[in-house]
Amino acid sequence: MNVVSSISGAALAIALSASPAYANAPIACETRVDSFLSASRSDGRRLLGIGSAVTTSGSLGFVHFTMAQGYQIEATPLHTAASPKSAVFALGYDAASDVFTGEVTEVFTDRGNGDEDRTSLWVGRGGNFWLRSITWNGSWMKLQDVVCYPGQQNQLVVTGRIDYSGNGGDYWSFVFTRETL
Repeated sequence: MNVVSSISGAALAIALSASPAYANAPIACETRVDSFLSASRSDGRRLLGIGSAVTTSGSLGFVHFTMAQGYQIEATPLHTAASPKSAVFALGYDAASDVFTGEVTEVFTDRGNGDEDRTSLWVGRGGNFWLRSITWNGSWMKLQDVVCYPGQQNQLVVTGRIDYSGNGGDYWSFVFTRETL
């Protein structure tokens, strides 16, 4: 037995005996979203979030991520000290509709026809998530196949997709939390 096979065997034994890492188990989206809405009905606090997506379109697609409403990459490049101040978007609580709603800026680093889009985002009871492109005058699209996970400090991690009927789709990930004072 040579040294290499002894080391390889020991490494394999360690790897096989190590405890696997597990992500948090999914939770009911409606339970967490409804609790956020009920709390905001009492105190009016906003829902804060970050998000990213992969779009399958064309030969490979592109990636994009969210920033605060009104963010412009030309005015505040990502590598500058001011950029992190715009990293989180805020959705206001609409008491009349009992939803969180607002605009986010989607930043595209590789699309080639403009760097940002304005998008409306709506989060409603029952764990419903809807997006609408303001830039492209789009219709409301419901996030499908939504799966939610608990994050740290009462965060809600959301994944889902939007299908564009044969023209690709968006695969979204969001992290939400209620605003603290």
